[in-house]
Amino acid sequence: MELHVALEGRGDRADRIYRALRDAVLDGRLRPGERVPPTRELAA
Repeated sequence: MELHVALEGRGDRADRIYRALRDAVLDGRLRPGERVPPTRELAA
């Protein structure tokens, strides 16, 4: 799964990552059992 998180925007980086993951679940891009990118990759 490829996840795009804007580096600029409202809230801190953790909030933006949370919203991106939540949105991916809600619109079906992230399915049950699918692995998410590692923390270090998300934080980069």
